[in-house]
Amino acid sequence: MRSFIFGAIGAILVLAIGLATIPLYSDYAARSISHEMLLSVEPLQEEISERLQSGQSIEPGISESYTNTIQYLEKKSDGTLIIKASGAGQILVLIPFNVGEGVAWKCIGGPDSDVPALCRGT
Repeated sequence: MRSFIFGAIGAILVLAIGLATIPLYSDYAARSISHEMLLSVEPLQEEISERLQSGQSIEPGISESYTNTIQYLEKKSDGTLIIKASGAGQILVLIPFNVGEGVAWKCIGGPDSDVPALCRGT
């Protein structure tokens, strides 16, 4: 009887630990996908930044299945990028703005738990 009680307590502890870590892993996975999305659009951001600095126009457009992680990418005429992840469904909005002689980007995303630090609380 005693070993049954210890076994039951052990099983309950394992279950409790498992239930506590599932949300943490879910947040990590979503953040990882968001970070990968940002890395995927860096070349496009550089191109937009160069065009904004030189005063060239930006051709708006929509791309379906931009990469494995990006299901939808929309480029606005002001350089704003709207990105939707495939699978997880995170949406990030990247907004360019002039800073001195350069261009900086503001990132707006979903819940803080699902996006990289760059996109939190903005």
